[in-house]
Amino acid sequence: MKSLQMWAALALSGMTLGCAGGDDPGGTDAGSSSSSSSSDGSTTIPPSSTTAASSSSSTTDEAESSSSSGTAASSSSSGSSSSSSTGPGCELGTQDCACDRDGECEGVLECMEDVCETPQNCPQERSEPNNTEGEAPDLGEFNDSNPTFEVVDGRLPAGSDDEDWFTYRCDDTIIGQVDMAYEIDTNIPVRVCQFFLCDEPDNPTVTCPENSEAATSPDGHLGCCSEQADLVVEDIVCNPDSDETGRVFVRVDMPLQDMCVSYDLGVRC
Repeated sequence: MKSLQMWAALALSGMTLGCAGGDDPGGTDAGSSSSSSSSDGSTTIPPSSTTAASSSSSTTDEAESSSSSGTAASSSSSGSSSSSSTGPGCELGTQDCACDRDGECEGVLECMEDVCETPQNCPQERSEPNNTEGEAPDLGEFNDSNPTFEVVDGRLPAGSDDEDWFTYRCDDTIIGQVDMAYEIDTNIPVRVCQFFLCDEPDNPTVTCPENSEAATSPDGHLGCCSEQADLVVEDIVCNPDSDETGRVFVRVDMPLQDMCVSYDLGVRC
């Protein structure tokens, strides 16, 4: 009987110890590992610090490479877009192009830092280039029965030997009445020369009036020069047996001055 009671006591004691072990929440030490288990029993390991550092380094290198590439592209783009008009195809001595080998520029242009530019204090007129008899812009055809002045404007830059040429045709509708006439309004006295080219030349003659002097153009045409504000040349004879229809060439020039000359020139026949 005593033996049976002892066995019963031992069995009851074992059951008590088994229940206590199954309900203990601290059966697994939470701080002993950073790994976690999924429901299928596999273990997930978080990224190591080495991997993170490698990723950061790669990102930084890519950014620096991108930045460097962007800077180079920007520099290349800037270089191509800033090509100077003084490059190939730009005629030396002309507007916004390099000065010629002697450091000179055409017409009223001035050589500024090896580039031909219009002086700021003397804007270029629309008729340029008109520095020679052959470059003279044509103002049209006039006749002696309607003596109306055709007005053009011009500039002569300071300190230059620039000259402006103009031309027009004069039709002799009233036999023997053709004139060469000009009026000029300017801030500084200038010289105006008028030359006549007859359609039918035969020992042509041009008689210059008072306050003017006889002159011959570079192309060999006879005329008169004056520094007056106006002048009319009346005695023009091309051929005694024909009319005086022909072409007039007008030149405006001046001695060297220290300021820009601006003028309005009116011409008629």
